Amino acid sequence: MQNELVQDAAIRNLEILGEASNYIQKHYPGAARLADDKAHMIQASERIARRMELRAVVAFLQRQLLWDAALRTRRSRPDPARHRVAKM
Repeated sequence: MQNELVQDAAIRNLEILGEASNYIQKHYPGAARLADDKAHMIQASERIARRMELRAVVAFLQRQLLWDAALRTRRSRPDPARHRVAKM
């Protein structure tokens, strides 16, 4: 029963959105162009955000790779304290 109520509410909301959209297009034709411009701005900002996220991930991975390489280099070198020859 609750599932049907949720479904009916969602369908009714879509109907209201469609009616409002038709009303705006009919009575305010310039609004559609403005909405398209805003949609393009939103899409552009989303693309920029994705690029920034990718850059952050790449920077993180580069730091990790450098850190891992530094640790491997340090482990591969002999420890000078261990390998000191006692002076006579």
